[in-house]
Amino acid sequence: NHIHHFAQIYLTYQPAVSLFGVGVTVSHNCIHHTAHTAILFSGNDHRIEYNEISEVCLLSDDAAAIYAGRDYTTSGTLITCNHFHDIRSSAESHSGTYAVYCDDNLGGCTVTKNLFERCQGVYFLHGGHDMTFTNNLVLHGTDNSTRVIYFCRYGYWDGDLWCDGEPHPNSAHWQ
Repeated sequence: NHIHHFAQIYLTYQPAVSLFGVGVTVSHNCIHHTAHTAILFSGNDHRIEYNEISEVCLLSDDAAAIYAGRDYTTSGTLITCNHFHDIRSSAESHSGTYAVYCDDNLGGCTVTKNLFERCQGVYFLHGGHDMTFTNNLVLHGTDNSTRVIYFCRYGYWDGDLWCDGEPHPNSAHWQ
């Protein structure tokens, strides 16, 4: 499918794809040009794979191309083999925009074998459990402050890892 220039009247929370329930696969789509999110999901055991997602979240902050949150019982979702590029916003940034955002104690997601190019932020993990981010390739941040991984637990900030490979001076230790 080729899904583009959508959510023209209601700009936020009108994704190209909404996943609910258990075991839904979203595969081989080209999604681009919207003010907010491309894919929203909740539930368990979804597969989001082989998609090209670009130029989304164009007018948003605290948002992502793929977003889920507020469900500690979520588990088993696999986000793999996707190509994310040009994910950035013209909005004044507070939290920024990301390719993948697991928010408010979401659990059980695996983000693996994806390509991230020119993304303001790559992966935002806000609380949660059993999260895996492995074997991804990050190329060409939007600038020197591109966040690769931003980790925040409720009540305090833990740190982030920046695109140039050097942790922010206030960040937690990463291995």
